[in-house]
Amino acid sequence: MIQKAIAEDKEKVYYLWKSVFSFDDGGSIDYYFKNLYKDNNCYVIKNPEGIISTLCYNKHSLLLNGKRIKASFICGVVTAYAYRHQGYMNTLMKEVLEELECQELVTLIQAYNPKLYLRFGFEMVYFRKEYHLFSKQVKRCSLVGIEKIFSDEELVKLYREFMVYFDGYYMRDTSYYQNYRDELQAEGGKMIAYRNEEGILEGYMVYYLERDEIKIEEIQYLNSLAFLKLLNYAFDMRNEIRLSVSKDEAIELMIPDVHFQQKGFMMARINDYELFNRLYDVNVSNVIEAFALSGKPLYIRESW
Repeated sequence: MIQKAIAEDKEKVYYLWKSVFSFDDGGSIDYYFKNLYKDNNCYVIKNPEGIISTLCYNKHSLLLNGKRIKASFICGVVTAYAYRHQGYMNTLMKEVLEELECQELVTLIQAYNPKLYLRFGFEMVYFRKEYHLFSKQVKRCSLVGIEKIFSDEELVKLYREFMVYFDGYYMRDTSYYQNYRDELQAEGGKMIAYRNEEGILEGYMVYYLERDEIKIEEIQYLNSLAFLKLLNYAFDMRNEIRLSVSKDEAIELMIPDVHFQQKGFMMARINDYELFNRLYDVNVSNVIEAFALSGKPLYIRESW
């Protein structure tokens, strides 16, 4: 029987996540259950032995095609190993989506196995490029302007300027960046920024220092100089970089002869096509059309 989680379920859901998502943890699970988890946004299926399947979601605002809309992000879809392939995930998804259809216009999910979610009306809408860069490929420049101290207000301003070129993005504010910093601290990540000669922030980078390389999870920049300055900072620590950006960012125009892989990152579902079409005065019939209305590339980094 499906039910919303109660207070005593939190620890059990936490350990179920820990057992199944250990390959992709790095501190993110602890952060989620300390800062984001809510009993009311978590559904569970129990048997006499305990929780055997669970699903969580969070609610956010997106700017899509010039309008601010409500969206839900599904995360933590997990069934204990001993109870897989018995339909529990299918039951959970149907129940939760039926509820979300009455609350948000759009639901998103980062899916490790996209094929599982096609039958629920999800389609892959956002892709990322993953570049493998070596120091010899990037023009060296000084690190003048690189800063470790900057305000959340400055990050919001930069984000809004960068997002002028994108659509479908999360509405970030100062509280978002406060939480983002906490998340990075929990996961061992770092954030660095670049200021121009007038002291204005023109770029920032979120990175993880690994044994043989640096993993850059997010990089925002208002010009190529800011981008190259940030990369040079990374190359001062490691000779290799793994860089993830949205699929429409043509890094190869700034760094010739680079290679990348394109991977699906975020799936979306329109919960009410009739309402969506009335809101935008259009007649779309699938998710891909709905997320392409503005003609701008998408930017959806968040996964919960």
